Amino acid sequence: MRDVMSLVLRCVRDVAEEQMVELPSSLTEDTPLFGRGGLLDSLALVSLVVSVEEAIADEFGRTVSLRSVPWALWPTTRPAWYGKPPEVSAPVTLVTGTRKGIGKSLAKHYVDLGHRVVGCSRQACDWDLDGYSHHQMDVADEAAATELFARVRREHGRLDHLLNNAGIAVMNHALLTPIDTVQRVMNTNVVGTFLFCREAAKLMRKAKFGRIVNFTTVAVPFKLEGEAVYAASKAAVLLLTQVLARELATYGITVNSVGPVPIRTDLIRGVPEEQLASLVARQAIPRFGTYEDVSNVTDFFLRPESGFVTGQNLYLGGV
Repeated sequence: MRDVMSLVLRCVRDVAEEQMVELPSSLTEDTPLFGRGGLLDSLALVSLVVSVEEAIADEFGRTVSLRSVPWALWPTTRPAWYGKPPEVSAPVTLVTGTRKGIGKSLAKHYVDLGHRVVGCSRQACDWDLDGYSHHQMDVADEAAATELFARVRREHGRLDHLLNNAGIAVMNHALLTPIDTVQRVMNTNVVGTFLFCREAAKLMRKAKFGRIVNFTTVAVPFKLEGEAVYAASKAAVLLLTQVLARELATYGITVNSVGPVPIRTDLIRGVPEEQLASLVARQAIPRFGTYEDVSNVTDFFLRPESGFVTGQNLYLGGV
């Protein structure tokens, strides 16, 4: 127990140094830290909880969760950003849903740009590249997500970029949609996106730099009939992006999203051609999207110079 308390007090001193707060030399477990008369504000509580979790994992090889904290203690103000992005020669980029489609294209794109790319998908990947490592997992599995990010930390020491591409779509009239389909879509698109944002932010906050790009869809502004569940899940991702942008700004982490138009992938393989043509016709630029259209947007969001761009969603095609 004394070892744990020493670890916690060490983390307290680290957090206090981040906040430029001078602590008494006789700091003990009885020293008031938070609340009335406390030395640190509620923002520091967030940093302390994450720091202690990570320190316990490093020191004792155990994963613990200390986040059962009353919501009223979490910060409601946003201080200025800490520092600037680090100089990185080979950025570490994590892309979800990389077995095929947009995710595969993005993984290869960033490997070509010299990034160390980590990817994942539910099924085994049938391709490989130098500079790319693949992990088979479900993005909505919290234990698997926690282990993946722990592995990224062990192998790379940090994470610079997260592209939350993994997603599934269904096209059913609401009256014909079974609840297990609803749960499957929500778990992958919403829960998976949240889990990866949360775990990525824990890694990024130490460097006070990070870029997170989530994926929405034009089905949200178009309010497409037959895509109630899919559109609802992506509307949730859009709002999650905007809220996280505010919550994570203090750590130098930006959170944005891109909303592709139809792209020739397996995601739209079952959609009738006349329905796709009708959808494309509603765009200002009436054509199908390409992988390059998507990477053009993600390139912009990932740039160190885009540190003042956060909470934004960019729909392709002039929606």
